[in-house]
Amino acid sequence: MSYFACRHKLREIADDSLARVEHVILTDWTRVPSLLDGLGEARLLLFYHDDDDWFHPALADLLRGIDVESIDAVVFPFLRLASTVTTFTHEGAPTAGAVGRIEPFRYRYCTNNYGLTTRALAQWNKLVEHTMASDTAQALNFVDLQVDAIISATSKTPCSASWLSKLPDNQADFARYIMDYVEILETTQIPAESRWIEAPLRQTLDLFRSVCGRPG
Repeated sequence: MSYFACRHKLREIADDSLARVEHVILTDWTRVPSLLDGLGEARLLLFYHDDDDWFHPALADLLRGIDVESIDAVVFPFLRLASTVTTFTHEGAPTAGAVGRIEPFRYRYCTNNYGLTTRALAQWNKLVEHTMASDTAQALNFVDLQVDAIISATSKTPCSASWLSKLPDNQADFARYIMDYVEILETTQIPAESRWIEAPLRQTLDLFRSVCGRPG
């Protein structure tokens, strides 16, 4: 399977995850200004994400009741599912639903775990990519609200760009490398609060078993 075919399958898995989320609007990042114009004064949180990000199917319910009137961003813990499974939290605080080890955020905003309010989105084009968004928030003195609920995960697989240089050239070593990743995630304990990741995770592991010619 080619890199591009694998990425396409990963995007389909992410799209399936998004399709399970009710009461949300999906849009391309370039259409955010027109979306904001169309919604007028409506209260909203906007999450940027890419093709290896998953969201809790009850996202809208988890967000209900959060007061966004005087803040710029709502920030949540998030799961990073890779050969090392990590839950990132604000200052490394424990959280219900943690999977793997717990570490503090490496950036103010990390991939798909920050929801932006209308007030913040005056700078919408500087907030798409999380490292730039973190710098922008610092420069503009954004006000963040930390919420202890896991609403998202990022799936960093052997087909992620940062992994490509690590892939073995030898076919047998390659298969072992891939299956090590599969086995780590298969044996990871998932608490009840995070069982919403089980469906996309199973699809992902089946994909990488097929890359190695292994049955699902």
